[in-house]
Amino acid sequence: MPGKTGATDGRQMTKTLKTALAAVTCCIPLLTPLTLVPVVAVPMMLAPAQAEAGPIKRACMASERRNASDSLCSCLDQVARSSLKRSDQRKASRFFKDPQKAQETRQSDNPKDEAFWLRYRDFTTLAAATCK
Repeated sequence: MPGKTGATDGRQMTKTLKTALAAVTCCIPLLTPLTLVPVVAVPMMLAPAQAEAGPIKRACMASERRNASDSLCSCLDQVARSSLKRSDQRKASRFFKDPQKAQETRQSDNPKDEAFWLRYRDFTTLAAATCK
């Protein structure tokens, strides 16, 4: 009876989808189930991109610093992703290779450099507290 098996499988898939939607709906109450279907699929598509190392982690791992480790560099990268714009992350990553650039940026009279330095200083404060 192929028709009965297909119907049972369909009901099971519907039940599984409803369970998944209920779990997501508890966290996102304003969305309707129809708008949640794409949301359920998105984390699976984004997972590989989240595992990709950002500019801070790549620069940290490439540096010759004695304390550079995968866990420390990953932590710095996570803090950078949450507190710096992507362009700021790229700029800050250059400080690993050339620390003099950090000094030049800190002492710069350029308003953009000054604004960046304030964001960078906040990042380093947060990273120091988080990545021990």
